[in-house]
Amino acid sequence: MSDTYSIETRYSVKFTTENPVPISKIVESLVAYEKLLRRTPRFIERAYPGIQIIETQVLVDHIESGSLIEDFVIRYVFKSDENYDNFKESVAKIMDDNGALKTLVAIGMGAIIGYGIFTYVGHNPAKTHVEAYNNTIINIGSDIEFTADDVQAVLSGMKDKKRLIKQTIHALAPAKTDPNSAVEVNGVEAATIPKEVLSDVPAEYEPPPPREIEEHYDNVKIEVFASDRDKTTSGWAGIVPGIVDTRVKFSLQDEVPPSFLHGQTALRANVTVVSRLKEGKSYQPVLVEIRHVFMPQSTATQATRGD
Repeated sequence: MSDTYSIETRYSVKFTTENPVPISKIVESLVAYEKLLRRTPRFIERAYPGIQIIETQVLVDHIESGSLIEDFVIRYVFKSDENYDNFKESVAKIMDDNGALKTLVAIGMGAIIGYGIFTYVGHNPAKTHVEAYNNTIINIGSDIEFTADDVQAVLSGMKDKKRLIKQTIHALAPAKTDPNSAVEVNGVEAATIPKEVLSDVPAEYEPPPPREIEEHYDNVKIEVFASDRDKTTSGWAGIVPGIVDTRVKFSLQDEVPPSFLHGQTALRANVTVVSRLKEGKSYQPVLVEIRHVFMPQSTATQATRGD
């Protein structure tokens, strides 16, 4: 029951560039394609119930210059999961028709790369050609009974989106040396990535800006517009003149007693301004965390006298 099996298939891409591609771009692409191909076992496990892939080996079989061709051999080592009957049936299907496996790998790679590009460009209505490419990949899947739901189920399990975007951009780097280049997939013509889709891919990877940033300010004036003597994270709002000039939510750290700050309208404090990235690629303050409050002199005097 614990026997392991292996099967090989091929995946080949051709960059239709007119001029030779720099060696650095070829190496960058090969390394990235290896990482992307290592994501394809999820598609195979989805298509062939009972199979558990335990190792994926990616080998470069051939590289050809001119219009750059990268030819890979992928070896999958697998065993049975808990359902041995499904495993036997799936093994028989794989061994009987390697062409279906090759198509499945092409579908998986097309879906992965399309998802990487779509994640990078975001839900921009103008990027309809990216959606059209993804739909094409789904239609190819119907030829081997791999449905849109199957594709979506696999893609939804890919949580490392930043790494996926980086791998996608690096894999397609040779195509960016020629604005008219496409990326053809040998044996699965419909999976070709057209130049219109590639136009949305940057030539170099740049890490996306952080979704939120924090900026710390000490001994600045704050104005309190709303307060709650019993709570620290709700019911509070105000501004930090010259820094945050529109009303924003306040929150108090544990060392700042709400009962003391309640009723105050203007005082000085150490604060942290939390800003969030908006659609226009600019940051907008969404929260001011009050870390420390400087007690007004009159209040300090009263407190001393009270002792």
